[in-house]
Amino acid sequence: MRGHLRLLYLSLLLTRLADQILLFTVPLVVFKLSGSAAWSGIAFFCEALPRYAAFPVCGALCDRISTLKLIRWSQHWRSIVCIGGVLGFAIHGSLVWLIVISAGAGVLTTQGFMAREAMLPRIFHGDAYRKSLSYTQIADQLGTVLGPLAAAGLLGVSHWQYVVLAAAAIFIVSDIAFSLWAAGQQVPVIDGVQPGRNSLAPYRIAFRHVVAIPGLLELVALAAGVNLVVGVTLATSAAMFTGVYGQTASAYAWLQVAGSIATVVVLMFVAHVKLPARVSGAAAYLLIVLGGLLT
Repeated sequence: MRGHLRLLYLSLLLTRLADQILLFTVPLVVFKLSGSAAWSGIAFFCEALPRYAAFPVCGALCDRISTLKLIRWSQHWRSIVCIGGVLGFAIHGSLVWLIVISAGAGVLTTQGFMAREAMLPRIFHGDAYRKSLSYTQIADQLGTVLGPLAAAGLLGVSHWQYVVLAAAAIFIVSDIAFSLWAAGQQVPVIDGVQPGRNSLAPYRIAFRHVVAIPGLLELVALAAGVNLVVGVTLATSAAMFTGVYGQTASAYAWLQVAGSIATVVVLMFVAHVKLPARVSGAAAYLLIVLGGLLT
């Protein structure tokens, strides 16, 4: 791998690492400060909902603005949100500031992810594109595995404010690495929106497809149900594990790492084992239901 590509994947790794530190830290800290599983669930809701609700808007921005700019903006503003949230908490110690950090960072993470997915096919082609996707997945999974461990280690030696500031610093370093990589690239400029095109047209087309294509609406409903089960588990896991069962933040970090490793194993299994869609789908849904019942 050439040196300038290392900068790109280092930037992706650091971005995912900082994002996972925030994802791990905020619900756990909210529960510790409030002692309420409800507040922890609300924090997770405010952290997760904007990430998904922002997808249509972020996708539209990727059609109109340079993806390089969008990635850099997402990194800049995530660091600003982290620093601003910590300053706000120092001035007025309210849990609202933690939720602001969660929501703001969530939306900006979605924007960075969408811009990255739109950028890669414009830069890499053929085998280079497939390799870039592979390295991107590796960077994402490494960040996902290391994030909870880093957050737990930092929480063990310092206050949560410094953990959030550390995440902000990682976003800044990630942006520097990305800028160094982008400086030597000839990135194709997007064509922009066609004159006279209705900005709401893509959304109408998308909803029309959901309704018109046979089976797609049912698939969307099924995915929503699955995400409901998974979301409830994620929203309450910090409160249950550290509160009800009295475990430490380090133990909770290892639980998160185990989940990340399981994700990697599943991805490797799906990539190398050929199973009929009905078999793999039925097995996945049964395991989700079993996990929900166990929880």
